[in-house]
Amino acid sequence: MISVILNKPFCFIRHGQTDWNLNRIIIGQTDIPLNDHGIQQAQRAVSLFKNLNLKTIISSPLLRARQTAEILNTSLGLPLSFNIGLQERNLGQFQGQSQDKINKNETPSSAESEADFEKRIILTVNNILGSEQELPLIVSHGDFFAILVQLLMRSDMHSDNCMPYFFRPPTQANHSWFVYPL
Repeated sequence: MISVILNKPFCFIRHGQTDWNLNRIIIGQTDIPLNDHGIQQAQRAVSLFKNLNLKTIISSPLLRARQTAEILNTSLGLPLSFNIGLQERNLGQFQGQSQDKINKNETPSSAESEADFEKRIILTVNNILGSEQELPLIVSHGDFFAILVQLLMRSDMHSDNCMPYFFRPPTQANHSWFVYPL
């Protein structure tokens, strides 16, 4: 499945912490702001991007990602845009529920299917990489990251809040992408 994403490098960062992350509440597409710790995480992450020659920031429009992108961009001063395709998966009636109280093997009928979510990720990332000539920074969400790395044959990875990564395409066919935490 490695060929599903265009072979161009990019950076990725998950949004900073929210109170719902801290309390293990499923957020999905609920528009929750960063908490004070999440704001500090984003402020600290700026230094990790200073020497990367980033050219643009594309963010999910959900508040927690948008705030993270705006904090990063206060110092980076790059063109900033928002892409609805970068939103977290819609988890329907699970949104607002404790992670400890749901059956993780069940998907509510009101939720976005995993197959539809995968298609959205492929389409969105390919559109971003196809339209950007230089190194973009994508600001998105935890489930978005988890599915993205699965699509790139790196299913062993997850992203903590405000953990930045560099994605480099494989140098040989049938090899995995290189995904480096910064």
